[in-house]
Amino acid sequence: MSTIDALYLDKQDVLWIGSTSDGIGRLSLRDGDFLYLSEMYPHASGLGSNTIRDIYEDQSGLIWFATKFAGLHLYDRRQDQFEHYMKAEGSFPGLNSGFVMSMCQDINGVIWIGTKDGGINRWDRETGSFKPYHYLRMMDGQKMSHRIHYLLPYKGKGFFVGTDNEIEWYEPYTGKVELLKNKVVVYVMMLDSSQRLWVGTSKGIFLFDADTRREISLQSPLSMEVLNREMVVQCLLEDYLHRVWIGTRSNGLWLFDVPNDSLHRYFSSKNDSCSLGGDMIRSIYEDTRGNVWIGMKATGLNRFDEARNCFVRISAQNALMGKTIYNIMEDRRGHLWMGTHDDIVQYDPQMDLAESYNLDYGLQGKVYEGGAYLKTADGAMLLGGQNGFNLFYPEKVQRVHYVAPMVLVKFKVFDEVRLRDVTQHQTVRLDRHDNYVSFEFALLDYIAPLQNQYAYQLEGIDNDWIYCGNRNYVSYTNIPPGTYRFKV
Repeated sequence: MSTIDALYLDKQDVLWIGSTSDGIGRLSLRDGDFLYLSEMYPHASGLGSNTIRDIYEDQSGLIWFATKFAGLHLYDRRQDQFEHYMKAEGSFPGLNSGFVMSMCQDINGVIWIGTKDGGINRWDRETGSFKPYHYLRMMDGQKMSHRIHYLLPYKGKGFFVGTDNEIEWYEPYTGKVELLKNKVVVYVMMLDSSQRLWVGTSKGIFLFDADTRREISLQSPLSMEVLNREMVVQCLLEDYLHRVWIGTRSNGLWLFDVPNDSLHRYFSSKNDSCSLGGDMIRSIYEDTRGNVWIGMKATGLNRFDEARNCFVRISAQNALMGKTIYNIMEDRRGHLWMGTHDDIVQYDPQMDLAESYNLDYGLQGKVYEGGAYLKTADGAMLLGGQNGFNLFYPEKVQRVHYVAPMVLVKFKVFDEVRLRDVTQHQTVRLDRHDNYVSFEFALLDYIAPLQNQYAYQLEGIDNDWIYCGNRNYVSYTNIPPGTYRFKV
């Protein structure tokens, strides 16, 4: 039977328990939940030893574990906020394919996940189990598994499925598959208020009656333009005025006013600050206030100003400029959450402030797929990509705002160390022949030390700050006599 060797109560009223053979347990004194660390992160590489000698929390909130035989380990509590689900590994449950491309929730609350090479997975959140539906179709005499680009549930009977080659109807519990259209790459699906299915593809828009699943035509003189077969359509939205917004790969943004039977086209223009920020549209979203938001490739986020018929380019102190916005969701506070090509971004429209969350927070990866997003009935958000998906409750997510101290690790003259571990201003007098000096410095932030970015300046030599990335040393040669100040 294991005995307890270490106890530590952290700043969030969590009691950490280190044992001689069972590793680390975590008891929340606020809600009484108890978990072993291995249960919280089943896919992690582990501590290397289940014998825990000591536990400590530093100023930044990191929890350190001293083990027998396996050295020192740290735990970053930020990763608690973004649950990470990935491909099954060993005895731990998971997806049958790690590359998530689409997801949806049916009327029974079950979450369905479309993958790149594993068909569709059914996820039961209560039990934590994943069940694969391989979803194979015959093609040229062989069974093929398509990439599941989009899933759209309908009336609890099944899904409309968009793949890299077909538009289909699928009933998972009976195995029924009905082909609606082939030889098209599907990017997006949308049900409008008249129960028509709009499908954006590599060959424009296809329209179906959702009940009969028969292809239908658009009863409008603008039908040929709206259903343009030469246009790649990547996103669709019907707004509260029953207008359909059409986002294209390279032909800008189209607005089809269905009630008034009119069509407006919006493009970017370098000479017009009121124009669309870019012509490659990746996402469109209407918030609870009726604002329409446009996410673009490499040109960030725009908001459509209805009164001025103008697009407002959102910078949020440059936090969104240049980003590719793959999908947009809104939380209960009215904040927007976006999956980008680098991170997950939270944007507060009222304050015009953005916060980004990167791999340090336990995200599945840097890139998020256009169809791999979902807001569940209980307010959770899911975002997926090449290494599974993340689930989080947006109102509970908090950034860690900790300013770590900077220290001068070494000051050397030629190869002789003159100073060590300098944390405050200090004056050094040198002989005029001591004209070769070097500085080694460090930011005492252990959360992601390789991502620490440095800048330095030797006043009297450098005219401006020198940005050196994560390199933490610099040397100067042939320094003339004088008075200098080194800043980092």
